[in-house]
Amino acid sequence: MSKKTSHPATKPASATATSVQTPPRRLPAWVVYAAGFAALFAFCTFTYGEVFSQIANQNYVTTDSEAMYYVRRLPLAWIYWPCRFLLLVFLTSAQNAASTSPDGTPRPSPIARLIPSRPQPFNYQEQYKIAHDTELSKDQNILSAAENLFAGNAQDAVASLQSVKQKYLSHPNFLRLYLVALYDVPKKSRDYDEILDIIGQLMAAVPDAPRNPYVRDIIFDFVNSSDHHEKTLDTLQKHASATGMAWLVILSPYDRYELRLKRLISVFDALPHDDVPDWLNIGVDIWRPGKAECEQRLDIFQKVEQNGISDEFYEHIILPMSRVKSKECKTARRIKRMNLGSVDADCNDCLREWFKTHIDARDSE
Repeated sequence: MSKKTSHPATKPASATATSVQTPPRRLPAWVVYAAGFAALFAFCTFTYGEVFSQIANQNYVTTDSEAMYYVRRLPLAWIYWPCRFLLLVFLTSAQNAASTSPDGTPRPSPIARLIPSRPQPFNYQEQYKIAHDTELSKDQNILSAAENLFAGNAQDAVASLQSVKQKYLSHPNFLRLYLVALYDVPKKSRDYDEILDIIGQLMAAVPDAPRNPYVRDIIFDFVNSSDHHEKTLDTLQKHASATGMAWLVILSPYDRYELRLKRLISVFDALPHDDVPDWLNIGVDIWRPGKAECEQRLDIFQKVEQNGISDEFYEHIILPMSRVKSKECKTARRIKRMNLGSVDADCNDCLREWFKTHIDARDSE
């Protein structure tokens, strides 16, 4: 009996072929490092930049009790000050050694050469913020005052600012911050004489300071007051320029608070107008009639149109007035009686088409 030999079954070639897997491509190392550096730079600059800047600005120590007020008022201040002294004196010595060349001349930092010092213009928008201002942001008392104002502790903020008052009185942004702090104190504790003094100094230093809405509201409140309007107007007449008063006039709604508007215009008329731009003088003339009659305004606008409309006039006069929904005037009532206009005609109805024509023309440009 013959013995059968079994042969292994032959597998198809496709089953025996081993598939070759290509390893995944990896990003070059420099791409990973560059992306990580960009992310870290963005975080440290835009997210935590102000925090790091504030920490750096707090790194100082002095024997001046006023400058160190923010430390002295803390509990256990007698421990904090010596520790800061030892730490910062050692740190300063190390930095000086690193920034001085062997021959004793200072070695400028490459970053200092690349980044110019920032300007310190008057801030027309902010109420408390001083972070953009290089000089003020280096003083911890001022930073502490801003933090207290944000937290609603106006009296602590005033105390911090008064400790450095003499040093920064010539600085417009300090005057703004100090004015807001004095005004935020509860009425029964306010020092009205000092508030008026700061208003006078600020208006003398920055004629258009009322463009800051918080400064403007404080001045308006005092001009409205039955108790303080006389002293306020006297302060403005002594210290403000006609330009500053003109800004107060055109920033006051012409269809409301007519008594305040008359008071402001009376001070404006009493001052010399040599430094007032023409467009601002015309703006006061437009506000002068109050809500009584808008035909006078239309005549003024048409005269301005003949001489050409400046950018300032367009931005500060035409645009604000075009948005006003004011009370009725004589012309508006006449329009309604004659059924020539909408039922809700107001004092700007006879100016509405004029505004629309010029705004559309500017937008098309």
